[in-house]
Amino acid sequence: MLEVEVKNLNRLSKRLVKDQRKVQKNFRTAVKVEGFRLRRALMRDLARGRAGHETFGPLTTIGRYWSDRSPRRKPLAALARAVTYNATGGYGGEKFGLAVGFTARTGISWRRIAAFQQRGGSADVSDRMRRSLRHIGSGFGKRSRLRKYFFLKKSTTTFDVPARPIIGPFWRAHEDESWRNIRKNFRKKMKGQRI
Repeated sequence: MLEVEVKNLNRLSKRLVKDQRKVQKNFRTAVKVEGFRLRRALMRDLARGRAGHETFGPLTTIGRYWSDRSPRRKPLAALARAVTYNATGGYGGEKFGLAVGFTARTGISWRRIAAFQQRGGSADVSDRMRRSLRHIGSGFGKRSRLRKYFFLKKSTTTFDVPARPIIGPFWRAHEDESWRNIRKNFRKKMKGQRI
């Protein structure tokens, strides 16, 4: 029979707990750094009118009018400023998580707009909207080609909005790279390097 006496077991136990906390903290930092990188990449993609490698369809004439009236304005570019990220977990046995896009940290109005754009659907044309569009159309000259888009027929009761998936295509384009970056950042952090 072999007997081993371990001295200073309390010190070893404290050291293991401290090391475990360090590992969790470093992994959380690696996840947060990658979350920030993904947030910036998604903002860049939206500003260019795409998500991942898929481009969005062009804006309609009315859509361009509401988007700073620029014909070069990309679809959903305004959503870029609403992109956030949130890294969770890692303390007390919680599971790690990373949310990038229109998270709980994004305002509720922005989340509602982003959700509607991603799933598509139809928007009802109210009398107020009809009057507003008519008012905008009357500001164009009599010979302007744009007038016809702002004077709606009475039979027009809805606007159809095409689905423009954002998060799915973006994640498919960046998933492999993200896992590699998290592993690389974690290794650097464990070596005491700055990431």
